[in-house]
Amino acid sequence: MILKNLRIKNFRLFENLEFNRLGRINLLVGRNNSGKSTVLEALRIYATAGSPKLLKELLEIHDETGPLWFEGFFPDNSSPKEGKTTISIGSIDQDDYLTMKYTYFVLEDPSTSDHGDDEKSLFRRLLNRRKIEVDYQDVSKYSGVRQAFKIEATNSRLNEPTVRDQLNPPGIFNVWVDYRTFDEEDYEMGDDWLEKHNITVPYRYVPTDLLPNPELRMMWNEISATSSSKRVIEALGIIDPKVEGLTFKPIKKKNFIEEVPFINIGNDRLVPLKRSGEGMSRLLQLVLSLTNVRGGFLFIDEFENGLHYSIQPAVWWKLLIELATALDVQVFATTHSWDCVKSLPQAFETFQEEQTSRTASEPTTVSEPAEIFLFRLGRSMGIRDKGRVIATEYNGEKLGRVTQAELEVR
Repeated sequence: MILKNLRIKNFRLFENLEFNRLGRINLLVGRNNSGKSTVLEALRIYATAGSPKLLKELLEIHDETGPLWFEGFFPDNSSPKEGKTTISIGSIDQDDYLTMKYTYFVLEDPSTSDHGDDEKSLFRRLLNRRKIEVDYQDVSKYSGVRQAFKIEATNSRLNEPTVRDQLNPPGIFNVWVDYRTFDEEDYEMGDDWLEKHNITVPYRYVPTDLLPNPELRMMWNEISATSSSKRVIEALGIIDPKVEGLTFKPIKKKNFIEEVPFINIGNDRLVPLKRSGEGMSRLLQLVLSLTNVRGGFLFIDEFENGLHYSIQPAVWWKLLIELATALDVQVFATTHSWDCVKSLPQAFETFQEEQTSRTASEPTTVSEPAEIFLFRLGRSMGIRDKGRVIATEYNGEKLGRVTQAELEVR
């Protein structure tokens, strides 16, 4: 499991949000604008070590573009020009974290070429070139001062011997996103370097709406010839036990041809997946996302979308809890549904009973216990934290006794 705890500081509406414990499954509830989806955003940034490409994508989704487009990540959309506000996302003990801040810098050797296409030039431009940070009040004292959004990360993967000495300073990955010469291709190359050295954490994000068919097709291709393909079929059987197989067939649409999912419902009879309703489409994107992210994160925005309340316990138990444990995936999901909240402890109890029974008959080794947590996000009424968004934890017996009124799900 990747994260045992989490702190998100100075990010959007969070002044200092802490999750003192995290589990295999983590469900977030709360009123509108309490920050549920913002937690998922922060975790996606953490997983990619602050990928500038992802940062820009997240801001564009919220129509937060402009000359200083990173300011949308700071509290109250303010532009911290003096560099006093630093965003921090990572573990509470600060041994695995990412920081972002608005700053100014000058190059130590401005004569060095900035525009080579080889890997050495990339590292010089993005990683290794020595940059000197300049205080806001001292900007006028230097020539060639640039505005930048500085992203810095450190974790155990960055301290591996094969990676550590490639960085400056050693073991710390830092990128200065230059407002004047922002080059998306450069930063995509930087993302590729991070992925190549296993610095980023694999993740899949399931949005509130349905994923496009080409993405589903790509994920199916990755696992169709593996044992995980059987898990996909089993998951679809939660809604329709007749499902025996899955394939993608080309369908002619207005001006193009698109491959769309079809299910085999017996006797090699293929029917479009969508004929079985939105729930089947939702199940497919959930199970494909999960089977494609072994050892990583699965982020689900509004888990309940398209899923009837009667099947939600089975989706939690058979799909998310059982499969996430087998594949060592840590799940973070949001919900507005009380039915979803009720179904989680029921599903977990069934999962534990099955695990106990299975272990007694055929001893197996599970990577880690499948602990589940529910967190209610809301504004604190306490004297010390008054007005700040805090996370109230529910686990174990407390989770089984929680009430709808207490959670303010809607």
